[in-house]
Amino acid sequence: MSAFDHVLLLLSFVYALALSLLLTRIAALIGPRTRVRASGLLLLAMADAIITLLSNWLGTWDYHTAGGWDLPTVVVQFAYAVGIFLFCALAAPDVPSEGVVDLEAYYWQQRPALYWILIASLLLGLPANLIFLNTSRPELLAFDTAGLLGLLVPAVFGLVVRARWAQWASWIVVGGAVAVLTAVADWRLR
Repeated sequence: MSAFDHVLLLLSFVYALALSLLLTRIAALIGPRTRVRASGLLLLAMADAIITLLSNWLGTWDYHTAGGWDLPTVVVQFAYAVGIFLFCALAAPDVPSEGVVDLEAYYWQQRPALYWILIASLLLGLPANLIFLNTSRPELLAFDTAGLLGLLVPAVFGLVVRARWAQWASWIVVGGAVAVLTAVADWRLR
């Protein structure tokens, strides 16, 4: 097993747990749907969490030519994956066995934490991107770093501006930008 395989296995476990947790919570909302008060903003945040997780997992492929996996590099990559996990964990609530599940109230209660975790994850992505300097494609450092810095703008905007329109705009831009960056980067998997 190569160093890349070993590290990817660890990161894949974190990403799989995050996706499993988020999808399980989403599925749990379907059964008691008659007592669920929907929230478009929370559904959008859930979609953004899934898109972000998928994008980051796909992006780990770019590390396959990396040489010299040292402890600080692994720790930063792991911390970045944990940040994505926490984003996914907060994006959907636990569903109680009784009572109304108010997704709109949950969104507004968790909104600051969602944005802070997203911002922290984006900031952790900056040192995590330094791995590209040890790959056969060091130019990806600039591409991915520009993407992370660009995503900070709508994330900070959504944290600072509480207005409903700002929340919609922030999550649409975050999800759309991550989707576009992932689609543009798709050629890297070939």
